[in-house]
Amino acid sequence: MKSVSLVDQPVILEKPAMWSHLFLWLIMLITTSGVVWAYFSRVEQTVPAAGELEYKEGAREIQAPITGAVVRLHVENGDRVQKNQPLLTFSQTNPSADIKSLANLQGTLNQENEFYKNIIQGNGRGTLPPEWETMVKDRDTRIQENNVLSSLINELYNNQGRTVNYSSAQSGLVTNYRAEYQSRVSAVEGRIIEFNKQLEQTANLIRATREQVQYATNQIRYSEEQLNSARDQLNKSQEGLDLNQSILGQIAPLVDEGAMSDLNKKRQEQEVLRSQNEFLRQEDQITTRQSEINARKGDVEKQQSEIKRLEDEKQKVLASIERTQQELQNTKDAWAKDLYLRIEENKKQIASIDSQLSRYKLENEKRLGDVTAQLEKVEEQRDTQVLRSPVAGVIYDLQPSTKQDSEVDMNKDEICNYVNQQVLKSGDPKMKRCNEAYYEAQQTEKLMQILADDKGLEGTIFIKNTDLALVLNALRVKRKFLQPYDGKTVAGEVIECKAEKDCICPDSPEARAEIGIADLDCVPVEVTIDAFPNDQFGMVSGQLKWLSQDAIKPDPEKGRQYFSFKGKVKLDKQSFVLDEDKNIKIGLQSGMSVNTKINVGKRSVLDIFLNRFTGRINSITNLK
Repeated sequence: MKSVSLVDQPVILEKPAMWSHLFLWLIMLITTSGVVWAYFSRVEQTVPAAGELEYKEGAREIQAPITGAVVRLHVENGDRVQKNQPLLTFSQTNPSADIKSLANLQGTLNQENEFYKNIIQGNGRGTLPPEWETMVKDRDTRIQENNVLSSLINELYNNQGRTVNYSSAQSGLVTNYRAEYQSRVSAVEGRIIEFNKQLEQTANLIRATREQVQYATNQIRYSEEQLNSARDQLNKSQEGLDLNQSILGQIAPLVDEGAMSDLNKKRQEQEVLRSQNEFLRQEDQITTRQSEINARKGDVEKQQSEIKRLEDEKQKVLASIERTQQELQNTKDAWAKDLYLRIEENKKQIASIDSQLSRYKLENEKRLGDVTAQLEKVEEQRDTQVLRSPVAGVIYDLQPSTKQDSEVDMNKDEICNYVNQQVLKSGDPKMKRCNEAYYEAQQTEKLMQILADDKGLEGTIFIKNTDLALVLNALRVKRKFLQPYDGKTVAGEVIECKAEKDCICPDSPEARAEIGIADLDCVPVEVTIDAFPNDQFGMVSGQLKWLSQDAIKPDPEKGRQYFSFKGKVKLDKQSFVLDEDKNIKIGLQSGMSVNTKINVGKRSVLDIFLNRFTGRINSITNLK
């Protein structure tokens, strides 16, 4: 076996695994970053639509309001007319005399109604008709009397008096009622005054008698103190007498025996006699004091009886005062009751007069309504003689034709002069032409068409059936924000968004912010006018405001080979600026073709990619 040397063996070089791993991670990172970016990145999605510019109100067909002969034409094809401008005149019936007569009668009835209204409301009025003078004066007299009586009640009865300036006629009435009140009240008030005097006298007597009782009670108390003192002295005198008699009894035997002198005995006898006299004097004083006390107690009892009698008399006087005060209140109530009854009687009479006035006013209003209806009917007949333009715009497709050399002087022509003087009012657009014509028109027959251009242009576009869902959803979101504000004023702008009608976002950012709607939610539209190159004049911005409910069939003549839905675009401007320095503008015109891009919101790049990918897959699976 042949050996092989290591040197002779071949060397195999391998690439490091790190580079392949790095390359693989790089691919994964780029792919992941792309997917994340496609998921979070959002782009505006637009729907293309083509169309043309049209006037907002379009063409208005003018029909004959009546069947009659057209005798005067005031316009020609191509003339631009204002709203309410005369277009033509039918044969004249000359109702001006009836209108004047009815207008005069209407004025008279209005004056009578105003007269009735002024009488009922008490406002100033002019000369009274003879048949109303007595009744209205009686009504005024009763109203004035009620005012006087009410003021007297407030002044005298409710004590809410205030200075009132009475008229000369009212002063006599006030004096009489016030004198009657004073006469009734004064007599009763005089009795109350007398009773109050009696009450005061009785109270003074009670007070004086109580003072006497108090004085007598004090004297009795003093006499009792003196009586007690006399009794104490009597006891002392009795003790002194007993002592002197005892001493005399002891001395007498001694004098008889000769132990003491007779002089001492006599002196002691004198002392006993003096003590007896003092004792008797004290007894007399006690008797006197007791008599005084008894006498004074008798006086106190008499005085207390007098006080009780006076108290009873006082209660009687108080009861008399209370009865008299109640009598006074009854007198006032009776006086006020008489006035209230008089006021109520006056109110009934006033209400009766007002009822008559209201009845006459109601009958007058019925007559006025009938006259007004007749006047409106005659004016309508007069106004239907002159056909006026309902909108401002341009005349075309005029059916009635004029005669040869038909132009007449409108100031001299009887018909045109009548229209100017009698039919047209101040401020109405005047006729520009007066051409003689004769055309028998039937009622509702088309006489002409007017291309209304006073409200500007709007874009009329046609959206493909395949793009309808995106546009409908965007318009639904817009209506969700704006419909609650329909007809309301937000930041100075009136919002317009009715169901199945135009839905327009406000122009000011303040109004949009208050509603809470974003600019993209307004379904903005970029409008390119084919007649004005985009790179030179730019685009016209706008917003989609309306979308039709039904699809429109294809129209090969207008280049629409598909079913579509009609939409309207509000334009933000009606002209392009050619020279800003010289302020030269060129206006947009009806019929210009447009291409639009409707912004239906933002959508993620990943969503768009997946949608396209899903579409391709569906197209493959649908192959037969």
